[in-house]
Amino acid sequence: MTRRRVVLVSPPYHHTPGPFERLARFAEPPLGLAYLASAIRGADPEITPEILDAPALGLALEGVLRAIVARQPHVVGISTTTLTAETSRQLCRGVRQALPTARIIVGGAHPSALPGDLLPDADLVVHGEGEATLVEILSGVDPEQIPGAAFLRDGELRINPRRPLADLDDLPLPAYDLLPMERYSYPYPLRRKTGRYATMVTSRGCPGRCTFCAKDTIWGRQVRFHSLDRVMETLETLVRHHRVTLLYLYDDTLLMDRRRILALSARIAETFPALRWICQARAPEIDAELCRTLASRGCVKLEIGVESGAPEILDAIGKPMDLAAVR
Repeated sequence: MTRRRVVLVSPPYHHTPGPFERLARFAEPPLGLAYLASAIRGADPEITPEILDAPALGLALEGVLRAIVARQPHVVGISTTTLTAETSRQLCRGVRQALPTARIIVGGAHPSALPGDLLPDADLVVHGEGEATLVEILSGVDPEQIPGAAFLRDGELRINPRRPLADLDDLPLPAYDLLPMERYSYPYPLRRKTGRYATMVTSRGCPGRCTFCAKDTIWGRQVRFHSLDRVMETLETLVRHHRVTLLYLYDDTLLMDRRRILALSARIAETFPALRWICQARAPEIDAELCRTLASRGCVKLEIGVESGAPEILDAIGKPMDLAAVR
């Protein structure tokens, strides 16, 4: 049997010009694509997944198209946010013209929120959590029978029900080996090179109801956690095999469970004492004791989502917050 090739694309990102543009221009691993690639590899040895990370490779639209065509894939998958939706639309059209027999699939935050927006330029949409949905599509299951798929049938948009969310430890480790790991960086401390950089998550989901956020279109409002053993297994891959020295833990709710972050940070400090890491936080979760503890265990930065200093705006966007805690 002829091996099939699937190219998963992280499209070019256009930064807004301004005084902070240079600091904002750094590429981060497309974790979603890395999870998808590992799911494909684990499901079918006859399919060869590749990841084409345009921001990391410095590719604009034409360069991405050339790289896709050079690989002659049977399937092209594009992960897109709203900021990259128009670029993704142009990619779909370019692939359609150059590779008329290739199947084009789009997924990510934008298609999850607006499943019909990139159709018919794409053939299929994956909405919500994508690993199992994409595997079923590639296995040849009729899209009408696949939870989490959306498509046009006789000119009518069909949006299948959302797929039940997976147990995170059932997912294989992200395929970091398919990414150009040497190209990722992060400007911490500002204007200084940091060595090998990577991102990972230890959970998916957020219980918040912020009106501006599309996370619940993918993960829902239920928070699911990797076991700490699984987190350490992923860290082993990143630190030992990819020589990562700075890590961004991209969980939306990493500090929500105080006992868990204290247990996790203790294991990180014991096993990888030279590793430095960054995470996100909500102001009410933070106090001086926690900051001192996390700093002693390798945390070098907390990114705090404040959004506004006006109570009426916080109420309007569904993010009520004690501004005294913010201060």
